[in-house]
Amino acid sequence: MKKISIAALALSLIACARTTYIPPTSGETATLITPKKISSYQAIGGVASVAVQFALKGEDGCGNTFALEAPAKPEDTTLQYKIPSTSNIFVAAYYSFGNNYCSIALEFEPMANKTYDAEIFLGKKPCTLLINEIQPTGERKKIQVKVASIDTWTGQKICSI
Repeated sequence: MKKISIAALALSLIACARTTYIPPTSGETATLITPKKISSYQAIGGVASVAVQFALKGEDGCGNTFALEAPAKPEDTTLQYKIPSTSNIFVAAYYSFGNNYCSIALEFEPMANKTYDAEIFLGKKPCTLLINEIQPTGERKKIQVKVASIDTWTGQKICSI
C-alpha cells in the first residue's frame, strides 16, 4: 500500500512539473518580453507575488505554461523569449497578495520579426493584462487579443475560448 501511495505522489508531482522553454532554431520568429517574477513579504498582508507566463497553442487549442526562468542578471526586470510566429501564443498573469488573487490569460498571433511585451496592471479593479507591439521608435501599441481560459485545477493549462 505504501509503495502505491508513493508512486501516486511521484506521478502527481511529475504531472505538475512545468517544462523549460526551448526557443525555435529555425523559421520565422518574434520576441516576447515579460516581467520577471516578483515575490515580496509585507508586514500587513503577507507574501505578494506577480508572475507572467506563456504557452504555445497546440492543435487541441490549448497549451501548457513553461517554467519561469531567472533573469540573466539579478538587476534585470524583464525576460526575453524568441517565439515562433507560426502559432498563436497564450500569455497568462497571476497575482496574489494575502487573500486577494487574480489570474488572466490572453491569446495573440505574433508576426515575424516583431517585438511584443506583456504588461500587468494591479489596482482597485481586477488585474489587467495588455500585450503591446513595440514599435521601432520604442512606442508601445496595444494589439488585438482574445481572452483565453486558465485551467483552475492546475493553473498550467491555457485554452482558447
